[in-house]
Amino acid sequence: MMILDPALQDAEAEKWVKGFETELASAGGSVQTREIQGKKMLSYKVKGFREGTYVLLVFQSSSEGVRKMESKLRTSAQVLRYLLIKN
Repeated sequence: MMILDPALQDAEAEKWVKGFETELASAGGSVQTREIQGKKMLSYKVKGFREGTYVLLVFQSSSEGVRKMESKLRTSAQVLRYLLIKN
């Protein structure tokens, strides 16, 4: 689950998610479920924003791939918050 910058238009958010999926595939992972839930209000301000674009991705990857994806999420200016859950 990730929350993207609400200033991104729908097409830009879609492009960012596709780029993330491409990097995941190059790291040996695969996306199983992809759901862009759209803009929603946040309970409190995050990086000065009161809303964000919610994206849910269920993917499989090696631990190396997960570390790469987490690094990308952590350093990306478009990502306000993210949560990775190991299953």
